[in-house]
Order: sequence, then structure tokens, then C-alpha cells
Amino acid sequence: MIIKIINCRGLPSLSANFSQLCPTKCGKIEAKRNEWINILSININSIEYIMPVELYAQLIVLILSLPMFGRLNWAYRLLIFQVFISLITDYIAYQFSKQGTSNEVIYNIYDIIETLLLSGLVYFSFQSEKIKKGIRISILIYALFTIISLSTHNLFKLDYKLIIVSFIFISSLNLIYIIHPEVNKSFSKNPLMIIAMAHVIYCLGITPYFIGREMIIEQNTDMANELFDYIIKSLMYVRYGLIAIAFIVVWKNKLSPIAHE
Repeated sequence: MIIKIINCRGLPSLSANFSQLCPTKCGKIEAKRNEWINILSININSIEYIMPVELYAQLIVLILSLPMFGRLNWAYRLLIFQVFISLITDYIAYQFSKQGTSNEVIYNIYDIIETLLLSGLVYFSFQSEKIKKGIRISILIYALFTIISLSTHNLFKLDYKLIIVSFIFISSLNLIYIIHPEVNKSFSKNPLMIIAMAHVIYCLGITPYFIGREMIIEQNTDMANELFDYIIKSLMYVRYGLIAIAFIVVWKNKLSPIAHE
């Protein structure tokens, strides 16, 4: 998922009168600004729905994984569902944006779905019933927090607190998987290790930005959007690149992937 918060507080308004004060330089600045806004499909209080890096990376993952879907275990299947639902979410958000409607509610809902699917991925990656029980309890706690958070927050405004908690929750579960002594640490024999690393890098990489985003927006909205654009593109390359590599390993091994070997 790519979520880019568009908050126009502090964004300079270049009016026609302002352009007339310096028609050459300011006119070029306004034209460039309008071009930039059109390219990014910016809408007030909206979210940028699709970037090519995410779209292409997710399509590559689906192309690699769908032919093997029938012999994949539930850990991999939930990951495929997450990637597919992410594409559907982006399309719906695109339709909202075309109508000039805020699509933040779409991403509030998707954030919950993504978190549950990825936590389910980790759940089915373990064989230990003791660990699975702990994950079930943690999922229930997350679900309870989600209900409380949404009940006290405007659903049509992006819930930063819930997003941050979701990222920390996903990264924590994947870290437990990575360091657990019973897990096969071989990337070639257990591609789920690669997938776990992808989600840890992505979630821990993006979380600090969301924690400090409001402060950055208050200082400089343009910088906030440009910084997010740079961070999200870089992390998306890493996240879906590693996931694609994991499915390539599965394909190369020509084995029905399991959590442990």
C-alpha cells in the first residue's frame, strides 16, 4: 500500500494577482507548481493512490505467485491476498480521487485488513502451537485497540495513531519470526524469512516518518510530501523486491513451500 497524505495547510497559494506582480518568473513557478500537482493527482485532504513503483512491483509479485497458488500454504496465500487487495484498494481510491472526494476512509479500512492478513501470514508460518496461541492473543488485542481507536476518531480522516500501531505490530511479529530459534534461517530453504525481512524493513522504515509527519507538515508541507515520496518509493522497492525474490526462490526450488523444513 502507498499512502500519501495530502494536507494543504501551509501550501502557498499562487493567485493570478500574485503572478501579475512578476509575470515571467512567477508565472513559470505557478505553471510548474500546477504541473507538479496534476502529476501527483493532489486533492485536498486526499491520498495519492498509485505510484508506478508500487503498481509494477505488485504485478510482478502476482505474476510470480499466482501460478503456484494451488500448492502454496496459507502463509503465502494470505500474502497474495494482501497484494491483490492492495491493488483493488488503490483502484477504488483512484475513483474517489477522480471525483474530488477524500479517499482517506479507504486507506483506514485497508490498513486494518492489511495488518490482519500479514499477522495471519506470520501465524501460519509457525508450527509451534504455543507461539500461535500468543499470536492469536496479540491479534485480539490489536482488534480491540482498532475498535477503540476508530470509535474515537473520524473514520474519514486518516488515523495516524492506528497506522503507527499497525506498523509496529506487523514488524514485531515478523521480528519474532526472524529471531525464533525453531525457524529455518536459510533463505534458499525458507523464503518466508525473506518475506519477514521485507516487512520489517518496510514497517520500521516508514514508522518514524508517520510519528513526525504532523510536525514536518507544520514546518513545510512541500517538504513533507517530497520526503514521504522519497521514503515510500525506496521502501517499496525493497519490500516488493524482496517478496518477488522470495517467490523466485520458491519457483526455483519447485517445492511446495512450507514454513519450516
